[in-house]
Amino acid sequence: MAILAKAPQPAKTQAIEETKKVFSDYNDFIFTEYRGLTVEQITALRNKLREHEAPLKVVKNNFAKVAFEELKF
Repeated sequence: MAILAKAPQPAKTQAIEETKKVFSDYNDFIFTEYRGLTVEQITALRNKLREHEAPLKVVKNNFAKVAFEELKF
């Protein structure tokens, strides 16, 4: 369950709406930890994913939780 503020900041509400829009375009998701990877490794990963038309999106955990709950995923 995501933590929802009583009066979220407009920028955060907008970020969640944008996250929902991105998530609603896809059927499958892979969650991963990217910390510890070098810029070169992340760039190589993005390029490999692009070859398969699978973009890499970085989203704040709480924004993702709220978006998934609202989209009923």
